[in-house]
Parts: sequence; C-alpha cells; structure tokens
Amino acid sequence: MNSSCKNTKSVSPLDITMMVLSLVTICLVLLRMTFDLGEETSTLFYNLDSSICYILLTHLGYGFFKADDKKQYLKTHWIDFIASIPMTEHLRYARLLQIVRIARLLQHKPNLLQHLKSQYQEATIASVILFLVILLVAGSTTILMLESSAPDGNIKTAGDAFWWTVVTVSTVGYGDLYPVTDWGRTIAMGLIVCGVGTFAAVTGLMASFLAPTNKSENQIKNHHLLHEIQQLREEVAKLQQQATHSSEDKKSD
Repeated sequence: MNSSCKNTKSVSPLDITMMVLSLVTICLVLLRMTFDLGEETSTLFYNLDSSICYILLTHLGYGFFKADDKKQYLKTHWIDFIASIPMTEHLRYARLLQIVRIARLLQHKPNLLQHLKSQYQEATIASVILFLVILLVAGSTTILMLESSAPDGNIKTAGDAFWWTVVTVSTVGYGDLYPVTDWGRTIAMGLIVCGVGTFAAVTGLMASFLAPTNKSENQIKNHHLLHEIQQLREEVAKLQQQATHSSEDKKSD
C-alpha cells in the first residue's frame, strides 16, 4: 500500500518535464485549429505533436514497468495513455488532467529546487529532453517561416525544416539544406551553440553515472588493503610473542 501510494503521489523531474511537454502539445493543437497557418506549417505542427506523443508514451510505459502496483498505475494514468496516442488530436485536451494533477502535487513541495537537486541525474536527463524538444519545436517552426518565403531558399517543406533543425542541433551539418536569409543564419548560429551546450551536459551526465562505479571499486580495493594490513599486524604480533617466549625460555635455562 505504501509503495503504490509513493508511485502515484511522488513527483519526479521527468514528471515535471512531461507536464511541460503536455502543455506544448496542447498549444500545437490549438494553433492548428485556431489559425490558418498554411499547409506546411500545419504539417510541421502535426509531426511535432506526434513526436512529443511518442516521448510521453515512452515515459508512461517506463512508469508502468517500474510501478509496484500496476493496476493502480493504470487506474491513475489511463487517461494519459489515451491522450498521448498520435493522430487523436481531439483527445489531447485530456492531458489537462495530468497537468492539474502534477500541479497539485507540486503545491505540497515548497522546496522544489531542493527536491530537484536531490535527484540531479534524473533532473539533468529531464532538462536535456525538455531543452531538445523546445529547440526542435522553436527552431523548425521559425526556420520554416523565415526560409519558405525566401525566393532562393531551399527549406520549403515541414520535413526539410525538421531535418535541418535536427542536424543543426546535433552539430552534424550535412550541408544539404541551409538558410539563405540573415535571420535564418542567426537562428542557425543559436541552434549550434545550444546544441553544443546540450551535448556537453549529456557528457557530464555520463561522467556522473560512471563516477559512482569508480568510487565503489576504490572502496572495494581499500577494503582489501585494510584486510591485508590487519593480517600483517596479526602475523607481526604472533612473531613478537614467539620471540618473547623464546627469550624467556633462554633466561630460565
């Protein structure tokens, strides 16, 4: 009972990230349904919404796998699973329930920053995921609007904009697609800088994962050394006792 309550009432950094991503998906759907964005921009928003849904479904599947009481987890999150299915945009508003639920749980954690620091590894993963998604959404949307209207631009479709943003953030830069406007190049420079910083954070996270392993190995080695030193001390003490006994025997003779 206590473990199931803990699974349903605790808030992790990934839960907070998924709440923000849920807001992003709702905003994308509202923009598509409210404004006439053009065919390519609407397609881009639809593809971005679907990509975020796969991230949300992965998080829910991971939470279900880790949950001690899987029935309780499904009872609490079944609406989240339905609202995260791609190609069902009208059900996306059900994610408001998840947002409200997490917001209420956060009200009982006044020291949110301290809570995130206590789970710094998961907080780093959550921050990287959120930052990358925001970069992909903002970068691909902005570059499509800027470059699609340029007469000599080569980023004209939603697929081109998304592909260009991915290779730019990853700092690969194949060069098959490139911005031709001044503002487009400015966006490209910003994405490159942010991409380098993001992957530097990932490198630091990997190092932090390896550090505890090295520390535990050192502790094992130190334990063996202390054990060997203790054995040597015992042997020296025995030799001293034997030498004392032999000298006493000689004196008695």
